[in-house]
Amino acid sequence: MAEKRYGGTSNSGPGRVRSHQRSGFEHKSGDLPNAWPERFCRSYHLPHAPKFAPGRAVAQPFHRADVLQQASPACGHRSCQTLGALSVAESGLVVFVPEAEALVGNLRLRYDESARVGVPAHVTVLFPFMAPSHITPEVIRECAGVLAAHTTFSFVLASVGRFPATAYLEPKPSAPFIALTSALARAFPAFPPFRGSFASIVPHLTVAHGNATEAEEAAITLAAGLHSSGPVASVCASVVLMENSSGRWRPMHVFPLASAPGT
Repeated sequence: MAEKRYGGTSNSGPGRVRSHQRSGFEHKSGDLPNAWPERFCRSYHLPHAPKFAPGRAVAQPFHRADVLQQASPACGHRSCQTLGALSVAESGLVVFVPEAEALVGNLRLRYDESARVGVPAHVTVLFPFMAPSHITPEVIRECAGVLAAHTTFSFVLASVGRFPATAYLEPKPSAPFIALTSALARAFPAFPPFRGSFASIVPHLTVAHGNATEAEEAAITLAAGLHSSGPVASVCASVVLMENSSGRWRPMHVFPLASAPGT
């Protein structure tokens, strides 16, 4: 796997850009998913989701464009490559990162379709989740109980990562995000992260997606911004449930994490 650096930044400092590429799919480590069939691209529904094992699914950026970009090349439906193309209402759980907006806001509006339909800068926790119409008070209580068992934590965005058609910021530490994803997937085994199609969980904040050239441009700009302003520091104190039944993504419920000891 090749690693790219921009602007003379070091391997460990702000602005580092990692490139993990294999033609046709987004990945960082582990096995790649099989190409998805055309029926998935048309309806965005897999009748038989693969079994999820904790730590064995990649946490991809929170929008359908990221998933559909990996659909079978045999599918010629270009409309399936954008968020608004499908009529099936979805939901997902994310961590908002408002501190990153100054660095990534304009880039996301330009290069990330989800930013134009209501999704702020975020790290995905679980997507896709159940249809909004199926989210009952019991489901909300179950989510609340699972997430309340996890403690508020601090993290930084200090480096830029690459998938073939994606540029993103890497949250460190990543382990607390992986723990949140794994816990929710255990509580709701019918909804493994990205239907269990990926080999490992890779938390990240997507900035550009869908075009390798644009992702490269965004990565260079991000690296320069991190080199100039330093890492983005944030705190994960809650997880937000979002849904898109109106055609735009909106918050549906906020689940607070437990307070850290001594706070």
